[in-house]
Amino acid sequence: MSRATRRQLRAERKRRLAEAADRLLRADKVDDADRNLKWIDTLDRLERAVRQSGRIQWGLAIGALSVLLVALAWSIRIPRAHLSIDLITRSVQFTTTNEWESAESTAVERVVASAMSTITLPEGLSDALEELGGPPTAIVADSGDLSVQQIVFSADSDVEVIANADEIEFVVHGGELQGTIFVQSAGLVLERPPMRMEAQLTVEALAPPETIGFRFRRQAENGTPATLRIRTQKPWSFPGLNAGQLSFRDELAAGSAVFGSTIEHGTIETLESGLTEELRRGDQLTLDGVRTKRLTLAQSPDGIHVSFEGTASKAIAGPEGFETNMKPSVLAYLYRQQPLAILWGAVAFVFGVAWRLREFMTRSR
Repeated sequence: MSRATRRQLRAERKRRLAEAADRLLRADKVDDADRNLKWIDTLDRLERAVRQSGRIQWGLAIGALSVLLVALAWSIRIPRAHLSIDLITRSVQFTTTNEWESAESTAVERVVASAMSTITLPEGLSDALEELGGPPTAIVADSGDLSVQQIVFSADSDVEVIANADEIEFVVHGGELQGTIFVQSAGLVLERPPMRMEAQLTVEALAPPETIGFRFRRQAENGTPATLRIRTQKPWSFPGLNAGQLSFRDELAAGSAVFGSTIEHGTIETLESGLTEELRRGDQLTLDGVRTKRLTLAQSPDGIHVSFEGTASKAIAGPEGFETNMKPSVLAYLYRQQPLAILWGAVAFVFGVAWRLREFMTRSR
């Protein structure tokens, strides 16, 4: 029924009510008044039928829309998932989003730095520099009293950390690495291809340690990566890292071009939904669009302990071929959000009150 027709019927209803009242008051014509009242009664029944039909149509439309919205909420995933990752891995690759510097000095038994852009030696090794024909590009320091005073990665450095028995190895594929070694006494091996020589560096008692500095800056896209290997005297830990990419895959055999997972075991949890995936040796973990809130790498008897909290635009974990998408659907996300449930409950209550008020005002007109 069109709005124009409804307006005409309501106007006619008012006219007939007025006419029935007038006939009863003035002429006492009950039959005429009764005829008008029967017409009004018929109109009321017609309007009720129209309203009932409208309710059914609205109910069907709202039901269909609700099913569509629920289906969309079930299939569409939130843009970013808040993740908590705790695992042991043989190696991990990451890209730094800002400069990172080691927080404290680390006592070490052995340091190997190779493919460096520059290595600076103390004045006491000036004869070695002359024999090499310039600064060395690789150095081995061990069998003495050593400490790594500083390790710095520049922003946008591509770093791979590998656990090798009792050593930690940093392979820097891009960006910049620099560091400082304090030496009280050590046996040194210096290399500047094709030259290679051995030297001994000893500092007198109570004298300040000598300093060896190293720096790597990648110049070419396919240049040789720098390697820094450290054997520490106690378990090492590197907190406060900030990664933009995080990967747990490596070449299974050197030169094979076949890559596989380096994960030993661990868990990944999506904090928005509570979804948890147990990771076992060889399981896959693919992350994209990483934004780090907390990342710590630490030594573990089984490899490298990775503790991460942050967000990712893509997070897939599990056995190869049976991976789980760790990003929750919009429906699962909303289900877990109690503040949102209270908000939408209040909205539904206000909407229901407004709807009933509208029906009441419609009937009263």
